[in-house]
Amino acid sequence: ARYLGRLGATEAIPALLSLLRAGNPRVRSAGAMALGKLRASEAVPDLISIVENDPEIATQTHAAGALADIGDVRAMPVLLGLLASPNWIVRSAGVHGLASCGDVSAVAHLRAAAARERLLLRGPYRRALRRIRSRNRSRRLPTFMTPERRRRLLIATAKVGLFAAIFLALVKLSWAL
Repeated sequence: ARYLGRLGATEAIPALLSLLRAGNPRVRSAGAMALGKLRASEAVPDLISIVENDPEIATQTHAAGALADIGDVRAMPVLLGLLASPNWIVRSAGVHGLASCGDVSAVAHLRAAAARERLLLRGPYRRALRRIRSRNRSRRLPTFMTPERRRRLLIATAKVGLFAAIFLALVKLSWAL
């Protein structure tokens, strides 16, 4: 199943959808990952069902990863629910999925979840917030920052830097005396 996803065999999507109902959790995981690689948006309802109901954490995580690869906004409520999971791997998959969806409405939820997270585990939250911000940032200059104002700001910053350098040189000179 994974090879079909890697090869981009979109004609295999119906067969891969049937793998999501298999009894073996590894088969369900492989089917979910392949559907994610194929970005099969028709698999979103089945993947949501796996994330919500599957007893295996690994299968839930792979289904959440597939939802992240697909990047469909329909998965947002489920991915937001993963942020409250007791398992860090599941929470991380939810964070990755929300970043892939790129919806600005997830920012407040990601910030709140990051505040609850242990300090060493906050990296995925920062990366997700950065990714969402970069996706939704306007490519043009804001109206208040005209090219003339930007030039003036750069000159003023350079002057302040020059004054700071002169001050530090004088302080060093006074220490030498």
